Amino acid sequence: MRISRSSPHEYPTLTLGVLLHLFLLCGAGCGPVGQDPEPTGPLRILHIVFLDQKRGLNPDLLNNQPGRACSSIEPCLPPLQCGQLVFNYPSNGSLLTVDVPDPPTGDICHDPENILEVEPSVDSVIRVAFDQHIDLTGLELPDGNLDPALFTLTTTTDPPIPIPGVVRYDRSGSPDFSSDPNAFPYGPAIVFDPAEPLAPATEYRITLDTPRLRSRSVGGSAIPASQGTHRFTTEPLRVLDYLRCPAANGGGCANVSEFYFAFPDPEGLDPPEVAPNQALAFQFTADVLPETLDRVRVEDADGNLVPARATPLILDPDSECPPAPARIIYVVPVDASGQPSTWNPGSYRLLVAGGASGAQARDGGARAVGDHRVDFTVTDIGTEVDEGDPFAIGVNVLVCP
Repeated sequence: MRISRSSPHEYPTLTLGVLLHLFLLCGAGCGPVGQDPEPTGPLRILHIVFLDQKRGLNPDLLNNQPGRACSSIEPCLPPLQCGQLVFNYPSNGSLLTVDVPDPPTGDICHDPENILEVEPSVDSVIRVAFDQHIDLTGLELPDGNLDPALFTLTTTTDPPIPIPGVVRYDRSGSPDFSSDPNAFPYGPAIVFDPAEPLAPATEYRITLDTPRLRSRSVGGSAIPASQGTHRFTTEPLRVLDYLRCPAANGGGCANVSEFYFAFPDPEGLDPPEVAPNQALAFQFTADVLPETLDRVRVEDADGNLVPARATPLILDPDSECPPAPARIIYVVPVDASGQPSTWNPGSYRLLVAGGASGAQARDGGARAVGDHRVDFTVTDIGTEVDEGDPFAIGVNVLVCP
């Protein structure tokens, strides 16, 4: 799988082009966010998008058709890519291009907004977008949010477990066109912000109060009752990195680490080279139980266990970034007394066990999918050592998204 990341300096040019395209499509009649003239007729749901702006993911539950075959002779329609998934990074304005496995018959058009290729992340905000504005009479609360009964989210277990969150109305966006749901979201929409991250590998049910959702046009009708219930399953618990990040069908997904130094380094050597005083940093798709981090280990070239410790990255309480308990993990070697040490030069393998004995999600549910292995080499490349913290490089450089 080949993955490349564009320079952040390339993105403003792309964004300017997209804005120009929006202007040409809209003409003088569009508002500042490209709102088209409002249609009339029955209210319809156009998109159910799961927005994770940190990772640049936005799969659409209603976008669920397999991609068609493509080639240089039969290209994909923009913005779809032939043989590749392309993700936007809103936090730094860069792009991530992932080559994904295709059928033996040839490449297909890959759409990062297709629910078949990219599963909803546990950090998703759910947007149910309509083809026209909703009549909000009697639906708004004094705080400006909507009656929570309009949109409920539960597990599909028996009995179902309700998921707390805030329901609000978003007037922005165009029902017919969106260049990037992160920056120019589909809309108008009912948005559900879960109070806590969802659980990985879990099926949920969306229920809409269809009789109360009516268009605001004269004589507007409610959406059909058949559109009131939808199901989806969140992505499994797994390790995210640049080398192995499968989506639902074996495709790719974006790396979410916000480290300047990320392990393995996508621009580095294969296997990547690590300095004796560098920690190994990786991230799970969801928070894990810290007591199951003993499933993370390091082996030398002969398969011998190397004393090391896997620890959640706990941010400074005074940091502007919110804490991320037991999701971002760093691994350091330890000496006989259990204190942080340094790597000896040589070849190693980081191994994160999955399956029935693997790392487990914080809610005690899903286990990590499959074993995750990454080979790396430690070389004495002269990296400066901080006497106060030999692992300052790669540990204390977290950037707020």
